[in-house]
Amino acid sequence: VGLVLLIACANVANLLLARAAARQREVSIRLALGAGRTRLVRQFLVESLVLSIAGTVLGALVARVALGSLVELASDSLPFASRITLSGHVVLFLALVSIASGIAFGLAPTAQLGRFGTRGHLTGAGKRTAGGAQQRLRSALVVGEIAMSVVLLTGAVLLIRGFSLLLGANAGFEPRNVLTAHVPIPNNAYDAASVAPKLITPILDRIRAIPGVESAGLISMLPIQEAYANGSYTVPGEPQPVDANSRIAEFRFASDGVYRTLGVPLLAGRDFEVTDGVNNHVVIINQTFARNHFQGVSPIGRTVAIGGPAFTIVGVVGDVRQAGLDQPSLEEIDFPYRDTLTVGVPRDAALVMKTRLPATQLSASLRDAVRSVSPGQPVYREMTMQQVLDQSLTGRRLNLVLLLVFAGVALALSAAGLYGVISYLVTQRTPEIGVRIALGARGRDVMQLVLRQGVLLSGIGLALGLAGAAALSRVLRTLLYGVSGTDPATYVVVAALLAAVAIAATWLPARRAARVDPVIAMRTE
Repeated sequence: VGLVLLIACANVANLLLARAAARQREVSIRLALGAGRTRLVRQFLVESLVLSIAGTVLGALVARVALGSLVELASDSLPFASRITLSGHVVLFLALVSIASGIAFGLAPTAQLGRFGTRGHLTGAGKRTAGGAQQRLRSALVVGEIAMSVVLLTGAVLLIRGFSLLLGANAGFEPRNVLTAHVPIPNNAYDAASVAPKLITPILDRIRAIPGVESAGLISMLPIQEAYANGSYTVPGEPQPVDANSRIAEFRFASDGVYRTLGVPLLAGRDFEVTDGVNNHVVIINQTFARNHFQGVSPIGRTVAIGGPAFTIVGVVGDVRQAGLDQPSLEEIDFPYRDTLTVGVPRDAALVMKTRLPATQLSASLRDAVRSVSPGQPVYREMTMQQVLDQSLTGRRLNLVLLLVFAGVALALSAAGLYGVISYLVTQRTPEIGVRIALGARGRDVMQLVLRQGVLLSGIGLALGLAGAAALSRVLRTLLYGVSGTDPATYVVVAALLAAVAIAATWLPARRAARVDPVIAMRTE
């Protein structure tokens, strides 16, 4: 936001400088008639403030229209997003920032007042001699605009590349045609011995009987939720760690069929069975756990000690990203949901069902199946697994959209600034261009002359911008996935895009310069 504001202010200052150059004769007349420099400063300041206030009003209207879409986009990643409004405090802050910017940058033309003479400009001689310092200032402003837009553009391209890689990351499960719903288990209705036979098992039986349901299961926590339920463990035969908390694994309660429903591959051993957890204590581990503790040895039949009891490993499943697509899989130990007497009762669980039909069509059937077992049982957060996956990316998607908008605005403003500077330069050099053409210069030569100036300004801005982007990459490091903040391909893309925009912004003034009529151009002298 700060960079876009600076680019906009630099553009306004550039336009005001151009306008001031066109008003040199007017200012000289005012000075000749006795106007003090303080009065002229006040005039420039009032004109700048009028622009700032008009911009604030227009910006507030645009923000009011756009706010609904941004709030909807941020609703899954920002708490209390629905309470975000364009309040009076926000408008007041915008007005103060805009007025301060207008004062700071709107006074740029007043720096040239000391160069305004009276005699030279009144006789026309000043037209040929003035403007060198102002042109250098305007060029410097454009270079700064380009540099800042390169910083934003590089950040946006880095986020796009990282986001595309993240979308292709293996989550460890298959989200298609899977419906989920959360079911809280009340403390006062079911004890540890009755929750499985009286609530969970009947619910799963009824869900599996729904027409169109291929499989169903229950798990205490869905994957990719950025939520944790973990505990310590020991593996018999391994050296005891110095720190008991160094061996922490993610704990899940799961039913038979949940891995098949979620598309998690069974790599070794078997799934949970109906008798598991009643007369035997078994667990299923993930691939990361097996790799860390049973390298080169089959873990099936080995044991894991958790809080005293020993649990036999009966299966190994593929890794699932528990904490997000951008986070590595952690060690995971899954218990059968019937083993509540040993490991306790999960107070919240997620039902999952895979269907041959569009998952959302069976939402009512799922609720009916749950309430046929327990009439007052709440069912909430009914979502498809694809929605769960998409929701985990909302924070990154919001950052990406915002930075893309900022980068697009910045690039457009920079192109407008470059176009303005080159156009003004062509206007100032029209007599010179006319002389060149009269002496035999071809239109192509004139175009190359003008294009060279635009490319020079763009090249300086690009170099400064890429240096700034390298510094910004440290800030963006936590937002990037699978791509370095100094990724060469990204910098090449940004350079190519900026070159295309710079050539497009310079082409029209160059084309106009190549068509200058030397007779008309020299007549202005």
